[in-house]
Amino acid sequence: MAQQQTPAGATKTHSSITLYHSPGACSMAAGISLFEAGLDFEVKIVNLKNNEQTLPDFAALNPKKKVPFLVVDSAGLSENVAIQSWIAESWPDTQLLPSDPWNKHRALSYMGWFGSGIHPHITRHFKPTTNGCTHARASKRRSLYAEIKALHR
Repeated sequence: MAQQQTPAGATKTHSSITLYHSPGACSMAAGISLFEAGLDFEVKIVNLKNNEQTLPDFAALNPKKKVPFLVVDSAGLSENVAIQSWIAESWPDTQLLPSDPWNKHRALSYMGWFGSGIHPHITRHFKPTTNGCTHARASKRRSLYAEIKALHR
């Protein structure tokens, strides 16, 4: 069980927190935030390579058919920015986001940019191919690795 501090200063207890996650996917960010907040949570693996996100049970739970997906006391929340913001605001003592409003929203701006601007481009390079262009994708992947490596020099 996790106890959340409400804006009015009261404490709310959550009986269950479950993160639907796929190893190597962006859902790792939500998992790290839950871990850093010191919360007890369950992880359910969704194998994207096997298209498990499209299975009827998961699609009924999350019509977006993607990870991360967080279920808290039977209510669902998707998208890293929303999940990580909820964790940071629910457990402010963890200081997962800056307390200063300007810096907090700058951090949210970077999170949104990464989720909507950077991540989709990376996904295209690592997503399993369905059109037989594995050689071309592998070449692009090597090129992307080289560019990322060059940034860290």
